[in-house]
Amino acid sequence: MRKVFLRLSGPLLALAFAVPAFAVDNTAPIMATHMVGIPMLKPGARAKLIVQDGVLRLVGKTATGEILISSIDELHTSTEVTQRGGNYGTAAKVAAKALPYGSGTVLSLILWAKIDLLTVLYHGPDGDLHSVLLAMPHGKAEPIRSQLLAAGAHTPDRSE
Repeated sequence: MRKVFLRLSGPLLALAFAVPAFAVDNTAPIMATHMVGIPMLKPGARAKLIVQDGVLRLVGKTATGEILISSIDELHTSTEVTQRGGNYGTAAKVAAKALPYGSGTVLSLILWAKIDLLTVLYHGPDGDLHSVLLAMPHGKAEPIRSQLLAAGAHTPDRSE
């Protein structure tokens, strides 16, 4: 019995020490898709989402958008299910239609994926109200929301 325990505990200990080495770096910028809200960025543009020095910064290929964290009034997160696109998505959709006897339905089910949405409501320099909608990989919106709240963003208490 003891030999079996020792034989199993060795690999488990090695795994326990190896897991922190592969931990996710929370300081790395998150890639988000800008849906609407920042005039400098086109809808659908991919941008790095960076929170630092009191500013929420979206850095795209051609433009950058910035929001002062102190001007943020509300933050909302949600999870949506969407169908992937791009070249592979288009090819898979065509193949799904071409497959006989309805077997393409299974192929189209593979294309579904979860994403997170982050909605930011803030006041601009003139006091006017703005909103930004960002889509990001599943599980990334809530940590960004927590980071923004810790940096000084405001949000109403909805615990009632």
